[in-house]
Amino acid sequence: MSNSQEPVISSYMLKRPGRGSAPSLASTWTPPTARKRKTGIANQAPSAKRVQSVSIAANVGRDEDAEIALVAINASAGAKTPTDLALVKAKPVSTKPRPKNPEACLVALPTELLDGILEYLSRKSLSCLSRVSRKMHEVAALCLYGEGINRAMGERRRRKLTNTICRNPYLANMVKNIEAEYVIRNLDWSTFRKPAIVQRKDGAQWTGEEQANMTLRRIEDEIDISGRDARLLDMALNAATKVQSLVIRDKSRYPTIWHEKHDFWWVELLVNAAIDKPVGPTKRFESLKTLNISLGIHISGWLRLERLSPILRLESLEDATFSGLVESERIANWGCPEDGSKIKKLALENSFLHSDVVAQLLSSCKALTHCAYAYSSTNNFEPYGDQYGCKSQWAEHSWAVIGEQLQRHKATLQALNLFYDTDRDVLRSVDEAGYDTEPKDLGSLGDFAQLKLLAAPIDALLPHDAEPSHLPKYLPKGLESLDIRVDALTRLEPARFGAAIESLATNRSGSVLRTLHVSVGDDIKVDDLQLLGSVSTLSTVGLKALVTQHRMHRLGHPVKEIHGDMLDQAEFSDSYDEEMADGFDDESGDDFDDDESEVDDD
Repeated sequence: MSNSQEPVISSYMLKRPGRGSAPSLASTWTPPTARKRKTGIANQAPSAKRVQSVSIAANVGRDEDAEIALVAINASAGAKTPTDLALVKAKPVSTKPRPKNPEACLVALPTELLDGILEYLSRKSLSCLSRVSRKMHEVAALCLYGEGINRAMGERRRRKLTNTICRNPYLANMVKNIEAEYVIRNLDWSTFRKPAIVQRKDGAQWTGEEQANMTLRRIEDEIDISGRDARLLDMALNAATKVQSLVIRDKSRYPTIWHEKHDFWWVELLVNAAIDKPVGPTKRFESLKTLNISLGIHISGWLRLERLSPILRLESLEDATFSGLVESERIANWGCPEDGSKIKKLALENSFLHSDVVAQLLSSCKALTHCAYAYSSTNNFEPYGDQYGCKSQWAEHSWAVIGEQLQRHKATLQALNLFYDTDRDVLRSVDEAGYDTEPKDLGSLGDFAQLKLLAAPIDALLPHDAEPSHLPKYLPKGLESLDIRVDALTRLEPARFGAAIESLATNRSGSVLRTLHVSVGDDIKVDDLQLLGSVSTLSTVGLKALVTQHRMHRLGHPVKEIHGDMLDQAEFSDSYDEEMADGFDDESGDDFDDDESEVDDD
């Protein structure tokens, strides 16, 4: 036997010959290049395991060179002719580089472009991409958790996300927006929803003691569930240190005896952050720019503005909206000094505040650009309510006091929205009780050089003893859009209202007023205002006018137009609603369907 050994050809290198033929080898044969074995990943980091596993899965398919070598061996076995073998070897090999990790090609894109792409992906896809690389993990996790907690989520998903934020500080720092809604039910059995009666399996009746114990247990369980959700929301607020937009709606119902003793922890978190005494080692709400606090009718009379006033001192806060505030007298222990707040947009919606309290709020702001105030006694004044609550006392209102403090912001104020809503019978009763019900007027706004948008009752703009034709003298020259409110509480005689509107067209020296909106209350007849000639005169000078009628109309609320032959109405431009509602948009209260999807907190 010869010392030289012939090369061993495995079965996959040979082509099965036809029956009765013997296999043969080519005269020249080159073995295929062996693929180098990859290093094991058992001892590598978990992130490296994910990347390498993706690379191996993506590099599926045989190598071009190995395929040509295998065909050459088969051809040498007699299955192919030399001509065919030459054609096969001459097959062009693709020189296009094959990415080892196609999923990771997004890593090379800029972060700004990635943010725009990932917005259209589902949460499941974002969760998969977050495992590709560190950069993709940061961008995908920011898309998953940056939107935070909002009302668009279902109740199940909202609870899971709240638990995730409480458990994982890294993910909590990515949260930018939070909408927290507190709904703790009342323990008063007379107003609490009665539990359903459970039938016994044996058909017998429950005894009185068993029925009472079952009812008490069901009510306590319900209270524990709602209270636990409230504590989780408090923990989420404390964990999300970089939140930028915060909406808090407290619609809880407590027994009267609990009100003064109950601690609103979300208030304590905001106040402690404002006075530089945070809960824990890390400062909270340093990036907070937008704050919206809405109080329900059961809480507004007990959560006093005195406790909320230090929140105005937050360094980064620029836009603040308060809804449902009730204060019947000036606050002695005010928590924010003059010019101590950097708020630029202040909105007081559905509030029942004493004019001195509004003056305190305006004096605390250094330079306002947008201001909205809606004075409303509806659901806020309860003369026969609890004598210790502030809702049982009338909050005196005066436009003159508010106008004096608005003069502090005449160099920066760009939009002003004022609304006054009450009932004539209520005014008559409180006037007999000795309260001051004279609203007076704001005074002249001619020095407000930056004021572009103005919405207010006609009584707040025009003094009671002034001629209607003098209305342009009390308005700034740079005003572009004007919204005037008139209703049954207006002191100006309806017959003279048309003259006041017509004066805006006759006295236009230096005025840039482009649009005019007259909002008429349901309790007054439009025919009595004598607007036929006024609207026609406005249209001749190029001033677009619109007359609408809505009981509670103000900026941001739906409006229905008045259709009649007596008014030659012109249509507003398309951008009018956007201009007038800038800075005063109301929060949507629509409910959404429950989302049953899971939240990945890895």
